[in-house]
Amino acid sequence: RVPQSGPSATATVGSPRVTGSRHENSLGKITKDFMGLLRAAVNGDIDRNAAAETLNVKKRRIYDITNVLEGVGLLKKKSKNIVHWVPTDDGQADAQDAEQAEPVA
Repeated sequence: RVPQSGPSATATVGSPRVTGSRHENSLGKITKDFMGLLRAAVNGDIDRNAAAETLNVKKRRIYDITNVLEGVGLLKKKSKNIVHWVPTDDGQADAQDAEQAEPVA
């Protein structure tokens, strides 16, 4: 069954984003929001489950994002749910660049 969308569909508090505009639910938007959490992380570590809850999205979306970032060498898995930002020579500039990058169609 396909979830209902549009003005008649509403999200309940604490449930993952399943309604709203396509932009609000896009992987690009969720990635930008995730990168904001990552930049705010004190030591560069982030719990994927906590990120999903904070961003009010399904865990699968966060795992999609972190798997891609891990694949290109920007994140490293510390444990099952904890990932760590891998700084490069210029540190946080890469996090900002990754957030501003246009999504590939």
